[in-house]
Amino acid sequence: MLPLEGVKILDLTRLIPGPFASMILADFGAEVIKIEAPGVGDYAREFEPMLKRQSALFYMFNRNKKSVTLNLKDPQDKTTFLNMVKDADIIMEGFRPGVMERLGLGYEKIKEINPKIVWLSLTGFGEDSPYSRMPGHDINFTGAGGILSLTTAKGRPAILGTQLADLGSALWAVIAMLLALKKREKTSTGERIEVSMLDTVINWNHVAVAELLATGSPPKGEETMLTGKYPCYHIYETRDGYITVAGLEEKFWIDICKAIGREDLIPHQYSTEEWVKAELEKEFRKKETRYWERLALENNLCMMPVKNIKEVLEDEHTKTRGLIWEVEIPEEGKIPTLAPPVRFSEIKPQLKSPPPELGEHNEEFKK
Repeated sequence: MLPLEGVKILDLTRLIPGPFASMILADFGAEVIKIEAPGVGDYAREFEPMLKRQSALFYMFNRNKKSVTLNLKDPQDKTTFLNMVKDADIIMEGFRPGVMERLGLGYEKIKEINPKIVWLSLTGFGEDSPYSRMPGHDINFTGAGGILSLTTAKGRPAILGTQLADLGSALWAVIAMLLALKKREKTSTGERIEVSMLDTVINWNHVAVAELLATGSPPKGEETMLTGKYPCYHIYETRDGYITVAGLEEKFWIDICKAIGREDLIPHQYSTEEWVKAELEKEFRKKETRYWERLALENNLCMMPVKNIKEVLEDEHTKTRGLIWEVEIPEEGKIPTLAPPVRFSEIKPQLKSPPPELGEHNEEFKK
């Protein structure tokens, strides 16, 4: 038995943050019912890149769920939704503040029907923020939250290669919902939760805040210990790619310098003179990335290659750790999807069903 079996979630969210959060809970047994607009559904169904029938992005975040189409402005569909609320445990919504209230389906209304409901609002900025009515996407939040000022290339902010605000807020949403369910066990009362994506990004700035505290100045990209200021924590070009070096501790730095045959650089671990990095890069350019990866493995060095996602999926680590599930989708065939990256001694998350067709489960709930 999975730990969340018996937990029923009505998920009105779209795109990445909410669906990622509800998928995590579904993997561990929760019954997740996607409430989607008729004809349109989750916008992610139509986002690039497309496979034969739907978006590959949609398939990544919606396994183990059911889909019911409801027009929440329609009286009959609204009644159906309120009936579903009666035995639900969690409602997730990702609209801008006030939308659910205007539909007559706000938290206070729902609480009258189901006092034990756990309500999650996943917003961009939060209800009482001066930006609360603004729309936003990941790049807006990572920019406004300080992350992009530290993620720079040649002095310019660079777009992150993953969706930190989306995925990070999903994790906080999962933590919050589980905490609310635990509280409900003790008190028999529900909870209203708000997770802001900008708040989440700001919360990921612990190291930057420490830097500000210590120096009195806001840190800049490529100018701090963990953004490439020193030769011991940097990315170097190889003959055919890039290698990451992270010799922050003296013993690890010594091991790296000895392994690559540059013991002369040991005294320059925290040098700010550019010639040190230039010498290291000259050394790394002599061999292919695979050579340096093998050297790191054989000598237990803090060095790892920069890999593209195809290389990651084919890596022995990924396979050994069981990080990929294959899901069979009608007309698409088997596609890879990322499994939960956590292991328990007894609990085994499950791949029970592929992402649902739009409205696939209408008959089960529209009675």
